[in-house]
Amino acid sequence: MSDNRSRPNRPPQSPLALLGWVRSLWHRLILAWQLMRDPRIPMATKIVPWTTLAYLISPIDLISDAIPGLGQLDDLTIFLFGLQLFFDLCPPEIVAEHLAAIEGRIRPASSQPPVQGPVIDVEVIEPEDSPLEEKDRSR
Repeated sequence: MSDNRSRPNRPPQSPLALLGWVRSLWHRLILAWQLMRDPRIPMATKIVPWTTLAYLISPIDLISDAIPGLGQLDDLTIFLFGLQLFFDLCPPEIVAEHLAAIEGRIRPASSQPPVQGPVIDVEVIEPEDSPLEEKDRSR
């Protein structure tokens, strides 16, 4: 008798899933870089990525890097946690603006390209006294 228990259908892992994860990580790194350069983000918030980087560089670890795999996993976890904390502390509308720019939907206001097409520069000069006004004054 065979065992036909119902199992949840999970799609097989494909290389595209890994590629999607790497692409997502790349977008998050670009987002962090743009937010670090944005003057609208408070300086206190910008300390989070620097402290995360300092932890990764420092020889002090929660789990020693001498343990293969596990030591690197804790560094990766701290890195991702610090990145997410930075995004959570940034104003959501600014994060959304930069994220949309990264995904190609819009460009940030600071980097809008000049308007394409003909530009007409007009200066309107109103005369102080027109000939019609002079005739009206003489009557």
